[in-house]
Amino acid sequence: MFQENDVVAVKGDYPDRNISAGQVGTVICCFTVPDEAYEVEFADEEGRPIAQFALRADELVRCCL
Repeated sequence: MFQENDVVAVKGDYPDRNISAGQVGTVICCFTVPDEAYEVEFADEEGRPIAQFALRADELVRCCL
């Protein structure tokens, strides 16, 4: 569904990671085993990484910037 370097947004909040619904990130790795999932990196306005973690496809939407 998604590919590396795709720009995505999260559908929900992840308060333990300081990520809110709608926050935009970049797919940096794709997984198919054991389930489809994507490692996504989130950055601040200056481009500094603030979080990176794996999410299922149903937790993400594709973005156009």
